[in-house]
Amino acid sequence: MILNLLLIAFVIGMAVMWSTYGLFSALLHLFAVIAAGALAFAFWELWVYKLWLGLAPSLAWGLGLLLPFGVLLIVIRVALDSAVRGNMQFPALANQILGGAVGALSGILTAGITLIGIGFLPLPPAIAGWQPYEVNSIGQVAPREGGALWLGVDRMTAGFYSRLSSGAFASATPLSYYLPQVEQQATVSRLARFYDPNQSTAAHPDEVEITGVYDFRESRAQGVGVQVNDYLNGQRRQAAIAASGQSSAANPVTDAGANAGGASGGNAAGKLIIVETTWKKDGKGTYDSDNNLRIPPTQIRLSIDTGRGPWKLVAPVGFSRPNDAGRPTFYAIQSNATIASALFPEIGINWVFAVPENATPNFLLARNTRLPLPAVETASPADAGPLLGQFYDPSAPADPAAAPAPVAASGRVVPAEPSGYTTHKAIAIDQTDKLPIKISKNRAQFVKANPGKGDAAIISGQGTAGAGTGGRGNSFDRVAVSDSRRGVRIQLGPHTPPPGGTPQGNVQEIWITDSAGRIYRPFAYVLLKSDRRQKMNVLGSGEFRNNTDLPLNELQPGEELYAYWSLPPGIVVEAYHIGSARQPIGFPVQ
Repeated sequence: MILNLLLIAFVIGMAVMWSTYGLFSALLHLFAVIAAGALAFAFWELWVYKLWLGLAPSLAWGLGLLLPFGVLLIVIRVALDSAVRGNMQFPALANQILGGAVGALSGILTAGITLIGIGFLPLPPAIAGWQPYEVNSIGQVAPREGGALWLGVDRMTAGFYSRLSSGAFASATPLSYYLPQVEQQATVSRLARFYDPNQSTAAHPDEVEITGVYDFRESRAQGVGVQVNDYLNGQRRQAAIAASGQSSAANPVTDAGANAGGASGGNAAGKLIIVETTWKKDGKGTYDSDNNLRIPPTQIRLSIDTGRGPWKLVAPVGFSRPNDAGRPTFYAIQSNATIASALFPEIGINWVFAVPENATPNFLLARNTRLPLPAVETASPADAGPLLGQFYDPSAPADPAAAPAPVAASGRVVPAEPSGYTTHKAIAIDQTDKLPIKISKNRAQFVKANPGKGDAAIISGQGTAGAGTGGRGNSFDRVAVSDSRRGVRIQLGPHTPPPGGTPQGNVQEIWITDSAGRIYRPFAYVLLKSDRRQKMNVLGSGEFRNNTDLPLNELQPGEELYAYWSLPPGIVVEAYHIGSARQPIGFPVQ
């Protein structure tokens, strides 16, 4: 594997270099590396939450560790060189042997921190042939044969700083407790790319809320509880709890209870912990790039304290979320295709964990974001229904009430007028992702498009495309919408001056709502000018929030302005909103 060779070459190079410089210089550099790494880990979350999640959510956890470490190492090293102007003389043999050994330690720590930081970047599961873990056929994270590093610099570095945070550099929040198994999390969280290369690897704290934590504790005397095995095998019975607390000694990644209730079951007494979460889309990077939400089990972990050493991270055994008809449904994690997904801008997902009976939950790790838990409530069998719902059985016949029947949609005029003052209004609505007219790729080189033969869909880009079309393989004719969603295009009318004739009107938010009151915002617009040029802005990720984000003030008589939405199928577009005004639409999305 290429990475193994690079790491070994780097560590050997560091040993040779510092054996040449001498033992004293090597010790100074080792102190600088240790201090820079400790400070980088200590301020990691602060940098991520206060800066990087707002600037680059997908890069937040990687850059939040790598950049401070690099800057601090340079600053500390320069400060030491300035403060210590002399050198200590050691025998040549000590400089060569001990200096080389100290230099190798510096290389291991430097490479380890770098590898941990790179691991949190949105990269594929395998980096230069290195992939220590994989998602197996039953949905568990397991060591990958031949995937471990020959020189485990990440494991050694994480172990060193974990011990340091509980010893000489001790604090109220030691690394081994609040960032347990950090080197494993760096690779496990990246396994989300196994499910979808476009998934977000970050969750903004403002967009994930924990609304409850429930402890289904075993009670043999009363014979109450929830049978984990029954849920995982598709049987909806309530009985005495018999969850499993598998030991993680044999497999450090398949967390305690990760296979509770699987085909092999378990005999150890345990309990269920259910964490009730609400996920919201507010444009801060939690939702995926196509405005969907897909959360694989690898991105969710529960920290538990068993009273025996550092805290452990536990994988979920299943989750419950509303189905298409809004009914709570429990999905057991029984294959590597199981994933918690949502098409709507807000959804509740209840994560289910099987843990040892004496375990106490500490926090939830959601896409690397550590979320504090509210007070744990002791639950009873009567609580299982609302929290877990019905069991999802893929072999069962389809429920005719699970989703509304498709309704053929066609473009039509919006006859209703907005209620209240608005800067503009919706004129017509159509279910389509098409551009007003096809354009030549040669005239729209500012856009990024899906590769492939034939007409291409525009993923992102901003500019004005000149009139003229190309051949079938050299044209753009639509904006990109995920296969699981539908494109809806609304034609907007010209700008309406506010009372008093003040120029361009006031800033007003724009959105549409469905029949359930959920909010959706546009991701693209196209202004078709009178000379057939098209001014467009397609956001690869993000949304337009205000009327001033659209070129309403440029719209002239005879020109057309279209805004595009990416919507879940089966909903009804109830109304178009401009500020406090509401314009009824009632348009079904096929």
